[in-house]
Amino acid sequence: MIITDKKYLRVIDLKHKKLSSSKKFILSNKISIIKNFSLEDRFVSFVNLSKTFGQTLDYNKKPYFQLNESSQQEIGFHTDGVSCLEYYKIPKYLFFYVEKWPTNNKGFFKVSSTQKIIQMLPKKYLQILKTNKLQYLNYNGTHKKFIKTTNEDVVSFQKYCLRKVNERWTLDMFLPLEKMSKDVKWEYKMKFENLCLNESVEILEKIRQIAESEECAIEFPLSSGDIMIINNERFFHGRNEFDAKVKRSLYRIQVLN
Repeated sequence: MIITDKKYLRVIDLKHKKLSSSKKFILSNKISIIKNFSLEDRFVSFVNLSKTFGQTLDYNKKPYFQLNESSQQEIGFHTDGVSCLEYYKIPKYLFFYVEKWPTNNKGFFKVSSTQKIIQMLPKKYLQILKTNKLQYLNYNGTHKKFIKTTNEDVVSFQKYCLRKVNERWTLDMFLPLEKMSKDVKWEYKMKFENLCLNESVEILEKIRQIAESEECAIEFPLSSGDIMIINNERFFHGRNEFDAKVKRSLYRIQVLN
């Protein structure tokens, strides 16, 4: 059943058995990828499995959201629910059904352990994260341009990015991209409320560098038909840049805490 079991990642081959049989192999402290499950009612089985983990977030009275687009750009490390100011609505688990994933030498999915990042951060930075809200400037979502009416930056929302969940510290934020391409809609401009922009950028870059280190991060390919399960309270997730503009199709289900 388990074909890969290493740092932060467990790959489960169900050998065409029902998806419901996978639950006993899924761990909260690792990313789970499920392959080769029964062809019978695949999508319904995916939805039903997610519901055994808790209440799902609805999208127009459906428990799933389809990510169906053509893109090449990198997706930086982040957690889901960053713009949600009601912490109880931030998802605990993310379920992805990979309907179509391009065959590509690049575009690997990536995750990073938020707990390990916190352990490696300098104490002075942890104190800043605990005592200063992170302000998101000129934000209209990652897929929409923000239209400025003046030359001044606008604080779209702000929140503490270091928070405690079930007696465990975790991070709830976007990390800056190392390289901004022309396809990126948002400028990833963030500032801590009592610090200047340059000081804030320095801290956020340090967090990004730690998040991308070998101690914290892993990368892996996805394939059409895979199911991936991520604990959003323990891991950042993102994706490397594809080597060309390609179409991908995934269904995402967010399970609340």
